[in-house]
Amino acid sequence: VYTGWTITVDPNSPVAPRAQADALNCNTEHTYPQSKGAGSGNARSDLHHLFPVRADVNSSRSNKVFSNITTTDTYYPGDEDRGDVARILFYMVVMYQELTLVEDILPNNPLTNYTPNGAYMSVLEYLLAWHFQDEVDYFEQNRNEVIFTAQNNRNPFIDYPHLVELIWYNHPGIPVS
Repeated sequence: VYTGWTITVDPNSPVAPRAQADALNCNTEHTYPQSKGAGSGNARSDLHHLFPVRADVNSSRSNKVFSNITTTDTYYPGDEDRGDVARILFYMVVMYQELTLVEDILPNNPLTNYTPNGAYMSVLEYLLAWHFQDEVDYFEQNRNEVIFTAQNNRNPFIDYPHLVELIWYNHPGIPVS
């Protein structure tokens, strides 16, 4: 995710796939950071927000909130992934009531990481815009199908993109038809 980088692991190798990925400098991106509320229970292992990613990219992203630019407090996922990120975060806040999307860019606060007071991501305005600018594509649809076979649930914002308008209908970021 974020770079288009791919790896190949050999399922027939005596080396476990996870060890092969580690050797290739690959680890797991939690789109909704563990330290921001998705660090335990089903939220931590929900496949809808997990992606293989280069370790250096994952480290650079850290637990920054999403924004239109990358700074010390924010991260821009790139044009190709921004709509995907938005729909993943929409899914996460609908599935896990303890998670919240906010408008403000709140700097990382180590005192609230891994606590209910730190269970937020942003910036909602940008996520709404990205949802409309980067529409659902075949990659997302296929990934949703694969995850359904493994996890037995779907990201409804991929299957029914109009749900965004129904949930956040009064937000100024929703385009007027």
